[in-house]
Amino acid sequence: MRIIGGRARGLTLYAPKGLSVRPTSSRVKESIFDMLSSMKGRSFLDLYAGSGNMGLEALSRGASRVVFVEKNRSCVETIRRNLSVMHTESSSEVIEASVEQGIRRLLRRQEDFDIIFADPPYGGGYVEKTLDLLRRGYSLFRDSGLLVLQHSVREELGGDPAPFMLERRRKYGETVVSFFKGER
Repeated sequence: MRIIGGRARGLTLYAPKGLSVRPTSSRVKESIFDMLSSMKGRSFLDLYAGSGNMGLEALSRGASRVVFVEKNRSCVETIRRNLSVMHTESSSEVIEASVEQGIRRLLRRQEDFDIIFADPPYGGGYVEKTLDLLRRGYSLFRDSGLLVLQHSVREELGGDPAPFMLERRRKYGETVVSFFKGER
């Protein structure tokens, strides 16, 4: 697992040992960041952060601030280790909590983000649960906020996505990446 763009390009990242973490592939990661365009000065929330792969990439590409939400202690320690190697601790925060708890904490602090990336575990209805949490926590999105949701092709997004509007969807083998814009 490596950083593929920006100032830390080529840096090999540490990965949590012994866990079945499913980091976003380089191909999918590159495609997502190409579609996002410039990260310069943008804030990024990485939900279900796992290894921190996506948020670390955002920092390398110029994100002003990245918040990682991850409940697994080993993953949290790995993210912190990678942040230290990249010297980006001052522009990031790691919240060790479930996504629901992390969202509540961020809402209490009245934080908002330009981009929210979520890669929930495949199966188990996590995609719909995540969309529901973000609907309730809609104030986390800045006016031009974007939700990037990575999910399995087997998980269809049912119902009305309001207040989100699907902008585009890309399929990469068994993975789908859906881009939603917030309606204001």
